Amino acid sequence: MRIAGLTLLARCLLAGRIAAASLAACSIAHAQTHRERVDAEVKASFLMNFARFVEWPPESPATLEVCALGDETLAAALERRLSGKPVQGRIVQVRRRLTDGDAASCHVLFISLWRRRIDQVIASLGGAPVLTLSDAPGFLVTGGMVAIMVDGERVRFEVNHQQALRGGLKISSQLLRLSANGR
Repeated sequence: MRIAGLTLLARCLLAGRIAAASLAACSIAHAQTHRERVDAEVKASFLMNFARFVEWPPESPATLEVCALGDETLAAALERRLSGKPVQGRIVQVRRRLTDGDAASCHVLFISLWRRRIDQVIASLGGAPVLTLSDAPGFLVTGGMVAIMVDGERVRFEVNHQQALRGGLKISSQLLRLSANGR
């Protein structure tokens, strides 16, 4: 039997190929989404641990504002893992969907944007005591404080200790020793 120029068998085979291709595309998208969620959970854990080894100026409020700029997957992971938890006697409050201008009111700020924009965000902080972190290449050169590098299953970090001191933050010597650049 012919239907619109194709036999029924050819249409079924074509439909099967389309379905298989769609399923493969969905599987790839799901795997990427799953990997992004796992990476975000790992970064959220690291952020929590970094916050435990940093001392803010004494006039800091009772809450610890943790923010993610440009990465909603990480913001959601931060909210799940950290929101309401105590860190150094302060309760973590996760802020999402903030603008560049809001960044100076954060205590911990993860920036996941293009380098040009990262420069602008760092400049907008104006020396405020904000622990800045990113996984962007060259982050420390732009004035960032902690660069996170995910290499397969391994996570490493480097610290720009001088930049942290300029922001009024004291980073524990234990954390500095664990960093890949050892400073």
